[in-house]
Amino acid sequence: MAQFGNTILFVAMILTALSSLLCLLPGRRERRLATVRHLLYGAAVATAIGVVVLAFLLVSHDYRVEYVRTGADRTMRTGFLLTAVWGGQQGSLLFWALLQTIASAAVAAFTARRSAGLAPHVMAVMGIFSLFFLALVLFLSNPFAPSAVVSPDGIGMNPLLRNAWMAIHPPALFAGFAGFSIPAAFAIAALAADRVDDGWVGDIRPFVLVAFGCLSAGNLLGMVWAYEELGWGGYWGWDPVENASLMPWLTGTALVHSMLAQQGRGILKGWTILLAAVTWLFVIFGTFLTRSGVIQSVHAFSGARTGPYFLAAMAACAVAFGVLSFRRRASLASSAAADLRSKEWMFEFTNLLFLLAALFVGIATLWPLITQLWKGEQASVTPSFFNRWMVPVGLLIAAVMGLCSLFPWQGAQKQVTLRAWLVPAIIGLSAGVLTGLLGGFKGASGSSGTFAPAVSAGLLAFTASILAVAFRRSLLAGNRRRMGGQIVHLAVVLLFVGFTGAGWTQEVQGTLSPGEFLSVGGTRVTFMGLRTDVNFRREAVHADLEVADEEGHSRVLSPARLYYHSHPGQPTSEVAIDSSVGRDLFFALGEIDFENGRAFIKVIRNPLVLFVWLGGALMVMGIVVALIPAGSLLRLLDPDATRQRTRRMVLVRMLVPIGVCGFAAFAGGAALALVAAGALLLVGLSYLLLRALNAAMEK
Repeated sequence: MAQFGNTILFVAMILTALSSLLCLLPGRRERRLATVRHLLYGAAVATAIGVVVLAFLLVSHDYRVEYVRTGADRTMRTGFLLTAVWGGQQGSLLFWALLQTIASAAVAAFTARRSAGLAPHVMAVMGIFSLFFLALVLFLSNPFAPSAVVSPDGIGMNPLLRNAWMAIHPPALFAGFAGFSIPAAFAIAALAADRVDDGWVGDIRPFVLVAFGCLSAGNLLGMVWAYEELGWGGYWGWDPVENASLMPWLTGTALVHSMLAQQGRGILKGWTILLAAVTWLFVIFGTFLTRSGVIQSVHAFSGARTGPYFLAAMAACAVAFGVLSFRRRASLASSAAADLRSKEWMFEFTNLLFLLAALFVGIATLWPLITQLWKGEQASVTPSFFNRWMVPVGLLIAAVMGLCSLFPWQGAQKQVTLRAWLVPAIIGLSAGVLTGLLGGFKGASGSSGTFAPAVSAGLLAFTASILAVAFRRSLLAGNRRRMGGQIVHLAVVLLFVGFTGAGWTQEVQGTLSPGEFLSVGGTRVTFMGLRTDVNFRREAVHADLEVADEEGHSRVLSPARLYYHSHPGQPTSEVAIDSSVGRDLFFALGEIDFENGRAFIKVIRNPLVLFVWLGGALMVMGIVVALIPAGSLLRLLDPDATRQRTRRMVLVRMLVPIGVCGFAAFAGGAALALVAAGALLLVGLSYLLLRALNAAMEK
């Protein structure tokens, strides 16, 4: 079966190579496009078969394959066995190759109807991208390689990855990474064909929004995974691999704005090309960090040999973009300078902020390596260093986001009135003063005179008030695209509200005996004792904690340490979290003294964390609203515009959620079923919200 997997991937590589060759050969390329499209379709199908073969090998425990031996064991649930497809270095690269070939096939189908003039160039570039990944999988990182060890059981997947969020976090990230190859391919094609006009930008808008939405969802899910699994009490630690996915997200955000400006006003052509290139380069650069061994991280793949090849690919893409951009510099030149009081200038300033922020994160991430090469010793870059610089940049971006909604387009009749400035300014000033009074002007360090929380609250309130007015105008005007954008902007404000809560984080910890307690923020946490739960997969040691608030209400929470039999030396944390709108109480169990019944308990009070998750979910929903075509949205939301519901349709709508949850329960147990039910509930609530918004627009 493994040999068949290798063969089918080789077929996919040959089909992809032929597609690019036919596009690059001189002559009447347009006549060959139908053949090229079918070759790319075949490559996507062949790669999908290869992924299915790998999944079958994992589920059937075929330990003759090294990837199966190291990534699966007989105690793993079926859901985690399927997750192991992308849980290891070789499998994740194969899964990315699958998404890359699917992206190439989607572009091939798309260019059959639109962007026909750029089709040969675009399909050639997408084919080369797919060929690169398939070649890496076959010759350097092959998941079908035979095992040199004969074993009746496997080692099993890393215990940290045996989490329901890992079923969707990596696929979402890889979908975003593969999706951002599409604007890069179109940018190269536009430069090569000297067609740096506005048409192609509007054509690829759906692809870019899907890529941006997937990358946003992937980062959010990764934050949830880190919060629940790693046990340190936070959701973002400026880990090098976290930064690897943040950098393309920052430039991808700027790319979305630049494309909208170019499509609507015919401006920022040079910015669009630059950001499409830089975003793809950051994707490759982040992959180099993850798979080269130059950085240490709980997320990184150890022993990977593909790092230098990603570095070479990044250099080749950078040279191609640089040479082509230099040749077309006249076409990319801006016609006139933007007025400082115009929306055009605000867009350029925002693009510059995002680009500089991404470059700063990249340089700071590599700084230990740079100092190692320069001075012979590594300099440490702590999370506080990132926060010191990135928090002000983030607040500046939030303020500019609000101001951009106020400023008119250059040459427009509309002018910004004093009232438009005054009301948000009063709201922001009031929120800042109130926050300072309530918090006593104390930050995370507890020292007085710290104005950062008050300034943050004031800026966010100022921006939120402007965005609320802009959202209302979009809603009344029925502008679906702008409404989706304003939802995303409001989501960013919610995210920043959640991030601001970190300024009031409180943490206590200690080694406790039964009956001893810790106090944090008016909450008393009493250690009641240890208990053990053993099954054939792992041994779990729970610490029962009685949590009593100021009102005298108490409940018992039980963080745990899990010791998997397949990885006895790698205990993992199973945290307990008590969530409310205003704060999270986070409980983690550390080292255990079994002889004396003592345990190390960490209690963290995290204010406003819920706003991070709400903001992330709202951001994805806003992207979906902006993505759905207006006609389709109205047909979806207007009951009178749809066909009369039959009993068969009602039955199908009932069986689909039941089937999804049932399969999730079979594959991953109750945890995955709960995630599936939550996702369906979110979809249902989003549907109802869109129905309400549609009704409001009609009024």
